[in-house]
Amino acid sequence: MPQIEDLMLSATATSSSSSSSSPAPSTTIGKRPTILATTILIFLDMKFRSTFLKYSIPFPSSLAGCGTLFASMLLLDAVSDEKWGAGLYKALNPGAMLLAKWLPVFFVPSLVLLPLASGLGDAFEVLKLVSVIIGGFLFTLFTTAWSVLGIRKLMNDGSSSTDTTEETATSSVAASAAPVTTTPPPKPFGNTLFLTLKSIAWITGISTVTLTKKWSVLGIRKLMNDGSSSTDTTEETATSSVAASAAPVTTTPPP
Repeated sequence: MPQIEDLMLSATATSSSSSSSSPAPSTTIGKRPTILATTILIFLDMKFRSTFLKYSIPFPSSLAGCGTLFASMLLLDAVSDEKWGAGLYKALNPGAMLLAKWLPVFFVPSLVLLPLASGLGDAFEVLKLVSVIIGGFLFTLFTTAWSVLGIRKLMNDGSSSTDTTEETATSSVAASAAPVTTTPPPKPFGNTLFLTLKSIAWITGISTVTLTKKWSVLGIRKLMNDGSSSTDTTEETATSSVAASAAPVTTTPPP
């Protein structure tokens, strides 16, 4: 029996050493689903945008694409007993996660064009603008939260809510008995990349404000020069017309 135990231990050690010495899978293979899913989403967005521009449809193409994908997943779930829809979601999820990671970097809000406005008007107009911005933000925040809570309430029945309550109570008791270890959430970007993006944002922001002020001054000067030149032209035209009316009219008989 000791010989059998020695043989088993040696076989275990050999298998563990061979598994540890086996090469790791290539990172390119792991990135293929993300690249493929991102390419599909970008292609769909381009097709929706070109179609909406072709037929002059006054509706956001990205929102229409989102709704179409959601409806397609629901239809596939209803047809294939939640297999094809889950498969489509699993296939497109890596690309969606990548786009969601880089979305805050390339997101440009519509209010970025506010410094290019010729004038905001009086104090009442500024107050209306501020109220629309703040009120719209709060309205969007609360309606989104209430929509999520309503969908959760519709999806969960009474039994599932009771089970969830019991599981929550059990997990809270276990969590209170266990030692508290808080780990910070993983960062989406590294420190070097984050500092680089932050520097680019500051540089482009300051340059945009500076160039906007410079172009505004140049535009005002051009408008003033155009106005003065048009005034001078009008005055010259009026003077010439008055001189022409004051001059004696001499008519020569035809030959």
